[in-house]
Amino acid sequence: MMVPKYYKYFLTIILHALTFTVLKAQNEIPVLADSEFSIVIPISKSWVLKSGLTNRNYFIEEGDILYRQKHIEINQFVDFKLDKANKFSLGIRYRFKEAFEATETNELRFLQQYSHLVEGAKFDVTYRLRQEERFREELSFRTRFRLSFIFPIGKPLKDSKQFYLVADTESVWSYGKFEGTELGQRWRVGLQNNFFERAKFSLGPEFRYNSYLRNPKSELFLISEVSISL
Repeated sequence: MMVPKYYKYFLTIILHALTFTVLKAQNEIPVLADSEFSIVIPISKSWVLKSGLTNRNYFIEEGDILYRQKHIEINQFVDFKLDKANKFSLGIRYRFKEAFEATETNELRFLQQYSHLVEGAKFDVTYRLRQEERFREELSFRTRFRLSFIFPIGKPLKDSKQFYLVADTESVWSYGKFEGTELGQRWRVGLQNNFFERAKFSLGPEFRYNSYLRNPKSELFLISEVSISL
């Protein structure tokens, strides 16, 4: 299968960023694992409910391999599909942190999201714009924009049981009255497979470069997701 040149360049940049991060992670970059399980419940042709549970823990910290819980997260989303390509979502998310880290505070988030899908003959492109209100010690806000490329490996795009390669990048802008502006960037490459008609699995690394204007910090995440549609 032929892949457009600009897509190859995009994928190459992400792979180089992730490779560089893995090589440095043993010495200075923490590695965390995110495991998410979600259930998707269609209510009608336009409305969909999605409930999820995410577990996050440290995998490598300061060069040591370990298992230390960071938080557990529950979330609920309501999606409204305008048509096949456009979707609006509202969500609520709660992170339980205090039980695992004494210096942390539990966090409540409200989310508003718009996503747009562009289907192509060779691959699909999705755009996602998300706004978040974060309630911790103080109220803060976060605006996120993600660009994703999804293309099949070896089979036609619409075969529900094939593998897909997903590559995306996301810009993150955090701000609030009691904290300064922070900018970050995320890169991710992963494999996705619809191994059953109503079940989807994805796995891959994500590199995050946070707060690069004030206090730069890098993190590497190993992300796995299982989603089941009822």
